[in-house]
Amino acid sequence: MSTSNRLISSHILIGLLSIAVVYSQTTSYISQLRQLANGCPQPTKCYDKRDIAKNLIKNSLYKTFAVTYLMHFYYSKGWDDSVKSLLDRFPDYEKYPDLEYIKQFYPNNLLPLMVHPDSSLLNESSQKETDITMGLTYYHAFTEVCKMKLSEDLAVSYAQNALKFLEPIYNSHRIYKQVLKYPLLQIATFLGDTKRIKTYESASYDTVFYFPVRAFMRLPRDWRHNCSYNLVNLNTLPNPMAPIHETFVGLDYALSTLKRYSRHVRAMEEPPLLTIKHDVFRFIWLRTFHNPIIVRIELREDSSVFLTWKKTSGRGGYAPGRLVLSIRKELSLKEWNQFLKLIEQSKFWELESVELTYGLDGAQWILEGKINNKYHLVDQWSPRDNSTFKQACLYLLKLTNLEIPEDEIY
Repeated sequence: MSTSNRLISSHILIGLLSIAVVYSQTTSYISQLRQLANGCPQPTKCYDKRDIAKNLIKNSLYKTFAVTYLMHFYYSKGWDDSVKSLLDRFPDYEKYPDLEYIKQFYPNNLLPLMVHPDSSLLNESSQKETDITMGLTYYHAFTEVCKMKLSEDLAVSYAQNALKFLEPIYNSHRIYKQVLKYPLLQIATFLGDTKRIKTYESASYDTVFYFPVRAFMRLPRDWRHNCSYNLVNLNTLPNPMAPIHETFVGLDYALSTLKRYSRHVRAMEEPPLLTIKHDVFRFIWLRTFHNPIIVRIELREDSSVFLTWKKTSGRGGYAPGRLVLSIRKELSLKEWNQFLKLIEQSKFWELESVELTYGLDGAQWILEGKINNKYHLVDQWSPRDNSTFKQACLYLLKLTNLEIPEDEIY
């Protein structure tokens, strides 16, 4: 697979957090649905889109989305009479789960069901595009019904419909297995479907990405059994009042982070770490205003130890630039063991992969490790000077011949 396709699912899912688009088989209707979903750059455009929605209501296949859009539009304008008139016009709303969902929240707590997708939707075929958006829409509704403790029958209906659309996507390519595994496992657990649970649990990490998606997710302990968590757009940041152990991020955060870091690793002409057969660690240093640096240390099968360091012309907080430095040298086994000692002191294998501590500028210190096929990643923002994790990373830098001024270490 080409590197341009490695992150196809991140392009898809980052913009597809909770969208209300329905299944479509014709190009003309897909075009109209996209017009609705692309937002209103100018106030007058909103009225044009209202007219599109009214037109789509005439087609039963698109009625749910069109009415949902009009509900959202009328509610945002404060046109209560129009909302009530719309609901009166569709007394059979119970046939359309989205309408039932809307009515339970109107008028005091109506939740908009639409978040505008980005242009990456156009990268997928119309069939797959609508299946993904439909599946994620039902998944969003499923988690909201759970959160508000509404009808269990309604939650089951949404869960089954999400499964119906997302599972074929999951099975269509190994890329989607890495991404959709988590919401599907949550749904299967809710439905008590032990066969599907075993299937999703068996989906192991695939080197289609530079990093495991799970490495950049931070989920609550009970995420599988608590259907109120939307694992796609879960993000409790920023919430400075919450304890760090109560701060969580889901697939949206993971995929955007993976995409950003992968650009730098790709520019360094580095492989996914798990494709390297022997024991290896890799430090990725992304300083906001300075050249990105990677240092890799590895123990070969013949007990030889090698250190490789690379640098690109870009800046860690911006574009990676091009590879301008790539050097390798042999180390002693003593130096390898000294590094392992620092790894042990830092409790590397027990550290949270995602620290979720941020500030202005600074740097990301990302350390990956693989020993006896056990993989772990730790991503910290500008760790403290007395951090044993930081000392392990600095030791790798010290082993290179890079001369880095003190004020550029942050």
